[in-house]
Amino acid sequence: MVYDHCIKGDKTPHHPEKRQYIEYQMGNLPLILSVPHGGMMPHPDIPDRTSNNLMAEHPTPNAHKNVKVVNLADLFTIEMAIIIADTIEEIVGKRPHLIICHLRRTKIDINRDIVAATHNNPLAKAYYHDYHSAIRRAKAVIGHRGLLFDIHGQAHMQNSTEIGYLVSKAALNDQNYDAFDTSIRALAKHSGLTAQELVVGHESFGAFLEAEGYRCVPSPRQPSPGMEKYFRGGYITRQHGSMSEGHVDAIQLEIPKELRQDGGPVVLAKFAKSLGCAIVKFFQRHYERPEDGHLSSSV
Repeated sequence: MVYDHCIKGDKTPHHPEKRQYIEYQMGNLPLILSVPHGGMMPHPDIPDRTSNNLMAEHPTPNAHKNVKVVNLADLFTIEMAIIIADTIEEIVGKRPHLIICHLRRTKIDINRDIVAATHNNPLAKAYYHDYHSAIRRAKAVIGHRGLLFDIHGQAHMQNSTEIGYLVSKAALNDQNYDAFDTSIRALAKHSGLTAQELVVGHESFGAFLEAEGYRCVPSPRQPSPGMEKYFRGGYITRQHGSMSEGHVDAIQLEIPKELRQDGGPVVLAKFAKSLGCAIVKFFQRHYERPEDGHLSSSV
């Protein structure tokens, strides 16, 4: 394994340049924070990902002919995730698992299939496997129902967090989807709530985040994107959520540029703490088990 396994309770300052490219901080909550696109570390032995390289390396001719290679970093998502994890620990006394890719997205895209992610570079493939192995390891440690948040950033200039459950924009607009179509299928089965109640209702994560004072979609206020741009969730949400199997659900969060960059560190920190509070409330509502005892909470 290439990743750096940091022990629980490590309070040393976060210096990515001193850590390995794939970082896994083990937690003690059935909650995982994934940050695949925030890394800024170069790697001299991994070539940059380009559309030409992708087509050349794919085993099936023209399989990725029309695939756009996106290399932009989701800036400040690592810093945001650390604040979220710290906030959760401060509130409930336990810490989520935290998995971070520190490599530049020009070198690897963790949130794609392995060919699109690595262009079949052997070293990039090793880091790719380590990241997804870290998620699987965290899920194994959890061993029962849990939740993964895959944290990203977007610049759609709508100042709204896009919450992805793998439901398409068209399906949200038409209100035509059920739990079978989502990455929170296990939650729907366990709770008995409908997909609509969990995606746009008062039991949804969008409801909890908007209660903290931040706009998001889907939510009770805005159940569908309408004509706005919207990301529904990607490879990590599909592979590691409960759409296909298992008891760990997954939700993709696309944080707007206005809250990550434009407002500076004060706005970023304030939002990240509020996001941490929303995660705690959603988690306590839907994932807390009687045998675990009630988690302490100051929110």
